[in-house]
Order: sequence, then structure tokens, then C-alpha cells
Amino acid sequence: MTLYSLNGSYPAPLPFRIILSSGATRTDPATFTPAEIADAGYVEAPAKPAFDPATHQLGWDSENWTVTELPPLEPVYEPLTARQLRLGLIGAGVSLADVDAAIDGIPDEAGREVARVEWEYASQFEREHPLIGQVGSALGMSAEDINTAWLAAADL
Repeated sequence: MTLYSLNGSYPAPLPFRIILSSGATRTDPATFTPAEIADAGYVEAPAKPAFDPATHQLGWDSENWTVTELPPLEPVYEPLTARQLRLGLIGAGVSLADVDAAIDGIPDEAGREVARVEWEYASQFEREHPLIGQVGSALGMSAEDINTAWLAAADL
């Protein structure tokens, strides 16, 4: 189907009715002549380019189609069950004994007790919970390392 642009607008099929420069109205797009279409101000748009809608977006700049890359999607860090978290740590090469040692190394006694309760009794863990970053850092894991392990554990 041929698409047309009127005054740079996003291309669309011709409308049922066009108004010529003389003020006359024409209906039934099947009978419009190329001269009438041009006189009404419609310009045939170029063919749409091929693009992958999963990674690119189609746009119109008033004369030509544009294809721009979509920004990368931010990963979603779903909560992990205690099982997923522990298996994910093991899969990332972290010993659960090292996690215990990292918790034991928290200098503030109250903070250490809270961390111990979280580690031992929480049924699920949120990526943004402070304990995750604190223990991860004590284990020598960067935020990127934690993110990678978290996403891998979500599939367990």
C-alpha cells in the first residue's frame, strides 16, 4: 500500500476526501489522479526500510524514514528465593562459609545480628537490600559481579 505525507506529517494512506487548491473536493481515493494528489499537497512517501523492531524504532523526519537503535533495556532484578540466592552464589564460585565469615566480619554488633537473621531466615532477597551489597563487597564482588550472579540465579 502506498503511503503519503501531507505537509511532512507521518505517512498514511490517502484519505477518502482530498481538497484541491481550487477548493474543489474529490472523494474515492481509487479515482484520484497523480496530479490531483500532488495538487492537494500529498507527497508519496518512500518505501519503509527493513528493520528489526526488537532492536530498532522506525520514525519519520517529515521527508524520510529514520531507523534508530532502541536503548538497551535495563535488567529486571526479580526477588530471589533463599535457595536461588545460595545456589547462585555457589555457581558464582562463592563458598557459603565465606558468606558466613563476611557476616561475622561486620564490625557493628547490632548490624551483624540483623545480617545474620536476614541471611538465615529470609525466604526471599531483594537485589537492592543493603545486605546484598555489603556482603558482596566483603566477598570482593563488584556491583556488576553481583548483578551478573543475580540474573543467573534467577533462572535456577
